[in-house]
Amino acid sequence: MKTEQGKDSDIQVILEKLKHEEAKTDPKFVIHEEVLYYLSNPDDDPLLRLYVPSHLKTLLVKQYHDANGHFGVDKTYHSLRRKYYWPNMFRELYDYISK
Repeated sequence: MKTEQGKDSDIQVILEKLKHEEAKTDPKFVIHEEVLYYLSNPDDDPLLRLYVPSHLKTLLVKQYHDANGHFGVDKTYHSLRRKYYWPNMFRELYDYISK
Protein backbone atom coordinates (compact mmCIF):
# COMPACT_ATOMS: atom_id res chain seq x y z
CA MET A 1 0.00 0.00 0.00
CA LYS A 2 2.96 2.30 0.61
CA THR A 3 3.80 2.11 -3.11
CA GLU A 4 0.22 2.83 -4.16
CA GLN A 5 -0.06 5.77 -1.78
CA GLY A 6 3.21 7.07 -3.21
CA LYS A 7 1.45 7.53 -6.55
CA ASP A 8 -1.18 9.87 -5.08
CA SER A 9 -0.20 13.56 -4.90
CA ASP A 10 -2.79 14.42 -2.22
CA ILE A 11 -1.47 11.68 0.04
CA GLN A 12 2.10 12.81 -0.57
CA VAL A 13 1.23 16.33 0.62
CA ILE A 14 -0.22 14.96 3.86
CA LEU A 15 2.75 12.64 4.41
CA GLU A 16 5.20 15.51 3.96
CA LYS A 17 3.32 17.61 6.50
CA LEU A 18 3.33 14.75 8.99
CA LYS A 19 7.05 14.14 8.51
CA HIS A 20 7.79 17.80 9.23
CA GLU A 21 6.05 17.91 12.60
CA GLU A 22 2.94 19.62 11.28
CA ALA A 23 0.90 16.67 12.54
CA LYS A 24 -0.12 18.58 15.63
CA THR A 25 -2.22 20.87 13.45
CA ASP A 26 -4.25 17.94 12.11
CA PRO A 27 -4.22 14.90 14.40
CA LYS A 28 -6.65 12.99 12.16
CA PHE A 29 -3.82 11.56 10.07
CA VAL A 30 -1.40 8.89 11.29
CA ILE A 31 1.49 7.07 9.67
CA HIS A 32 1.65 3.42 10.72
CA GLU A 33 4.29 1.14 9.18
CA GLU A 34 4.90 3.76 6.45
CA VAL A 35 1.24 3.80 5.39
CA LEU A 36 -1.14 6.74 5.86
CA TYR A 37 -4.30 6.24 7.90
CA TYR A 38 -7.16 8.48 8.92
CA LEU A 39 -8.00 8.44 12.63
CA SER A 40 -11.76 8.46 13.19
CA ASN A 41 -13.19 9.44 16.56
CA PRO A 42 -9.82 10.19 18.19
CA ASP A 43 -11.42 11.12 21.51
CA ASP A 44 -14.14 8.50 21.89
CA ASP A 45 -13.58 5.22 20.07
CA PRO A 46 -10.47 5.60 17.87
CA LEU A 47 -10.43 3.68 14.60
CA LEU A 48 -7.62 3.68 12.03
CA ARG A 49 -8.97 3.74 8.48
CA LEU A 50 -6.70 3.24 5.48
CA TYR A 51 -6.40 6.36 3.32
CA VAL A 52 -7.26 5.05 -0.16
CA PRO A 53 -5.27 6.46 -3.08
CA SER A 54 -7.40 8.09 -5.79
CA HIS A 55 -6.57 5.51 -8.43
CA LEU A 56 -7.87 2.65 -6.23
CA LYS A 57 -11.21 4.15 -5.18
CA THR A 58 -13.22 2.87 -8.14
CA LEU A 59 -11.83 -0.63 -7.72
CA LEU A 60 -12.79 -0.63 -4.05
CA VAL A 61 -16.27 0.74 -4.75
CA LYS A 62 -16.86 -1.92 -7.39
CA GLN A 63 -15.75 -4.62 -4.97
CA TYR A 64 -18.01 -3.39 -2.16
CA HIS A 65 -21.01 -2.41 -4.27
CA ASP A 66 -21.08 -4.46 -7.46
CA ALA A 67 -19.72 -7.72 -6.08
CA ASN A 68 -21.74 -7.66 -2.85
CA GLY A 69 -25.29 -7.47 -4.10
CA HIS A 70 -25.58 -3.86 -5.27
CA PHE A 71 -26.39 -2.44 -1.85
CA GLY A 72 -27.57 1.15 -1.66
CA VAL A 73 -25.43 4.16 -0.87
CA ASP A 74 -25.87 4.07 2.91
CA LYS A 75 -25.08 0.38 3.34
CA THR A 76 -22.10 0.53 0.97
CA TYR A 77 -20.80 3.65 2.72
CA HIS A 78 -21.06 2.14 6.19
CA SER A 79 -19.29 -1.02 5.03
CA LEU A 80 -16.45 0.91 3.41
CA ARG A 81 -15.97 3.49 6.13
CA ARG A 82 -15.18 0.86 8.75
CA LYS A 83 -11.83 0.21 7.08
CA TYR A 84 -11.21 2.92 4.48
CA TYR A 85 -11.13 6.67 4.09
CA TRP A 86 -10.93 9.23 1.33
CA PRO A 87 -12.27 12.79 1.18
CA ASN A 88 -15.86 13.06 -0.08
CA MET A 89 -16.37 9.30 0.11
CA PHE A 90 -20.14 9.50 0.59
CA ARG A 91 -20.60 11.91 -2.32
CA GLU A 92 -18.49 9.77 -4.66
CA LEU A 93 -20.41 6.64 -3.65
CA TYR A 94 -23.69 8.45 -4.23
CA ASP A 95 -22.57 9.54 -7.70
CA TYR A 96 -21.34 6.04 -8.61
CA ILE A 97 -24.38 4.15 -7.32
CA SER A 98 -26.87 6.63 -8.80
CA LYS A 99 -25.62 5.99 -12.34
